[in-house]
Amino acid sequence: MKYITTLLILLLTLSLSAQRHHDTQNLDLDLSTYDAIHIYNKHGDVKVKGAKVAKAQIRADRVIKTKSKKKLTKAISEINLRTTVIDNELIVYIESPFFKLQGDYNNDYMSYRGMNDGMFNSGNWNKPYADFSFDMEITLPEDANLVVSTHEGRLQVDGVKGELIALNHHDGLKLENIENLRYAHSHHGDVEVQFNTAPSNDISFETHHGDIKVSFPSTPSAAVSFDSHHGSFYTDFDWKREPVRLSKSTSRSDKVAKYKVGDKTTVSMGDGQYSLTFETHHGDMYLTQH
Repeated sequence: MKYITTLLILLLTLSLSAQRHHDTQNLDLDLSTYDAIHIYNKHGDVKVKGAKVAKAQIRADRVIKTKSKKKLTKAISEINLRTTVIDNELIVYIESPFFKLQGDYNNDYMSYRGMNDGMFNSGNWNKPYADFSFDMEITLPEDANLVVSTHEGRLQVDGVKGELIALNHHDGLKLENIENLRYAHSHHGDVEVQFNTAPSNDISFETHHGDIKVSFPSTPSAAVSFDSHHGSFYTDFDWKREPVRLSKSTSRSDKVAKYKVGDKTTVSMGDGQYSLTFETHHGDMYLTQH
């Protein structure tokens, strides 16, 4: 009984010592002079609505948790929603002492990387002293070009007509009333996309542990390639099988051209004008009409 009493007192003490802060951060952003807006969340849901408005409005519900009041005060000042401008594109991001936002020349988007970069220090991994999340609700001009990402949370986009890149890691994507999607990526979730119009550019859909569900109002004019190790491809549209494609590579040492048989199945729909690429490891792929 003494052990149980001691344990209860310990749990109560830990509960009382934990600190929590909740507030709302708001941004009103004029996008008229920028080529695009990028929104990079880390922990939390993101919900975007395209509308006939002049400015973008972002409401972010911030929750911070620490083990002491002193650490909470520090976290409130160090973890915030910030903006910057890179190459005439407006960047909205989470500022924190635990990670930094960075990009590379191969992608049109950025991602977070740990400040310690995996360093092992004093017998322990350097762990953040605070847990936090930002749940975002965003309204922006429907024709804005958008890159939007979260690492852990649900991502939803509705009514965006501009160019769109949507990225997630620990959950899925749900994109509705979309027109100019370029890339939709998840790792641990489904990718669901409903288009308003037939495709007018090449598009890639990708996940690792989930299904890909894409729908158009009419037959897309596309060459559709699909690849899954543990899934199948389903479609409502008429199609014809494309011939096997070869990829060419040249070795620097012997300068001999080498050809590899493509590992993706490709079918043609309509005039086959644009490329639609489906890739999933543990999931099915659907291309349907709505």
